[in-house]
Amino acid sequence: MNTLLAQTQRIPLQSGWEFRRLDDQKWLPATVPGSVHTDLIANKQIPDPYFGTNEKGLQWLDKLDWEYRTTVNISAETVAQTGVDLVAEGLDTYAEVFVNDQPVLQSQNMFVARKVAVKQLLRAGNNRIRIVFKSAIKHDMPKFLRDGFLYPAGNDQMDIPLSVYARKAPYHYGWDWGPRFVTAGIWRPIYLEAHGKAVQETLWVKQLQLNDKRHRCPPQPRLMYSKAVNSVSWCTVRTTRLKINPSTWTWLPVNTP
Repeated sequence: MNTLLAQTQRIPLQSGWEFRRLDDQKWLPATVPGSVHTDLIANKQIPDPYFGTNEKGLQWLDKLDWEYRTTVNISAETVAQTGVDLVAEGLDTYAEVFVNDQPVLQSQNMFVARKVAVKQLLRAGNNRIRIVFKSAIKHDMPKFLRDGFLYPAGNDQMDIPLSVYARKAPYHYGWDWGPRFVTAGIWRPIYLEAHGKAVQETLWVKQLQLNDKRHRCPPQPRLMYSKAVNSVSWCTVRTTRLKINPSTWTWLPVNTP
C-alpha cells in the first residue's frame, strides 16, 4: 500500500484564485478554501454581516450565481504521468467544474469529495480551472413549486424553507443561535493528484467464515490505474484465504487461488 501511494504527486490549488458574480465582469481576489461571503468581506464589498441588522440587508446574495477561477502551471513530467485527477474535497453546493473550458464534473452535495480524471485535458504550461456555483435558492425553488408542500425545517428562517432540499449545512439557512447566510464556494481543499501505475483507493473486508480456528475473510483493495492515456479503470484483487494468529489476532495468508 505504501509503495503504491508513494507514486502519487499532489499539486495544491490554493493560490491565484479570483471570483465574480456570474452576471458581472469584475473579478476579485479569492481565498481558497473559503466562501463567497468571506471573500466579499475581505474585498470590502459588503459590510460586517454580524454587525447590527446587516444580516437582513445581505439576503440578496443567495439569489446570485458565482464563478471562481485560477490558473495552474503544470510541468511536462506531471502531464506525462499515467493518470492525473482533479480532487475537490468540498464544493458548496451546486457546482460545475471546468478544466481548460471543458466541463469535467457536477456536484450537488457539499459534504462529498469529488475526484475526476483530467489528464486528457491538461497540457504542459498554464491550465485554467473554473467552478460555477449556482444559487441554492434558485436551484431548489422549483422543487418546492413542484411539491407544493412546506416540509418542517425549524432552523430555516425563510418563509419558504428550502434547506430540506439541499445536501448543504442546515445552519446556512439560519438557526436560533446564528444568522442566515446561504453561501457558496470552495470550502475544503482542492488539488491535482498525479500518479503512476496503480493507486490504492480503499480496502474493505467481506466475512465468509468465522469459527474458533479460522477466519476466512478476503481483503479486497480497490486499485485505480490508467490502462491508456485517457482512461481510468477499476480492478479488484483476487480473494485470499486467511487464518487468525491466536496470539496476536493478526491475519495469516493460507493460500491465494
